[in-house]
Amino acid sequence: MLGGSSIFGWDVLEESLTIPRLIENMDERLEVINAGVLGYSSAQELGLYIEDIYELRPDIVICYNFWNDIFFSLQAGEEYLGVNNIYNGIEILLREYYIADTRPIPGLMLFARNLFFKTNIGKGRQVYLKDVNILHELDRVNNELKTDFSNPRIAASIKLYQKNMKIFSNILSADGIKFIVILQPELNRKKKITKQEWDSQRMSLPNYQEYFAPIYAHALPVAEKYFEQENILYLNMNEEEEFISNETTLFIDFVHNNTEGNKIIASIIYRYLLDNKLI
Repeated sequence: MLGGSSIFGWDVLEESLTIPRLIENMDERLEVINAGVLGYSSAQELGLYIEDIYELRPDIVICYNFWNDIFFSLQAGEEYLGVNNIYNGIEILLREYYIADTRPIPGLMLFARNLFFKTNIGKGRQVYLKDVNILHELDRVNNELKTDFSNPRIAASIKLYQKNMKIFSNILSADGIKFIVILQPELNRKKKITKQEWDSQRMSLPNYQEYFAPIYAHALPVAEKYFEQENILYLNMNEEEEFISNETTLFIDFVHNNTEGNKIIASIIYRYLLDNKLI
């Protein structure tokens, strides 16, 4: 299973409670690889499959995605569509910390460079630090886009996502590997949102429900129509009654699920695999 933080297991206390492991534990015949990476979008998932997963020769590949593609791609220029670049700055910092801890001379050079940038080119250093500030970037998405469906980046994000899923489908089909896309559920598609879910959403990103939720709702049927035209198997979790009609708390924010949400999602996916004779 490929995807972002929801597949990886965001805020899940035990690995056994992630969606891939829950599915695996439903059937002793299954071995499910959790290939979720925090923040990943479709282009990164495609790259991960080609570089690392392909050699494992899986029987089925499930991509659990779409939300990251739309949300994160809208914050940057078109060169970043399909790729979440928010964590690049964090990765750079972690690499620098590792070098500083393990290699004294290169570490000293990094320290001197950073000191120079901070004291003599302060403006450039501040811009760099701002790029690492995730909440700042997400807030900028809201302020720029609001619910303007005419924004060209929305159409471009959806189009590139469709292209990446088509490439996935072609590659896997050529190898006789089954392919399924799961359109990631989003809080505001639930029919009844609990107070805890409302509060968590507002605390995570105050303007999200007003600004971005309608954009995702607008994009979902576009993706569905494309999958139907291209004969790509898909499951839109935002339309599954067992999930969206559930009146209990299933989300910890606007897109990540709690343990109960993961269990319901895993059950729906497993049943879909059985009903479509994929396992």
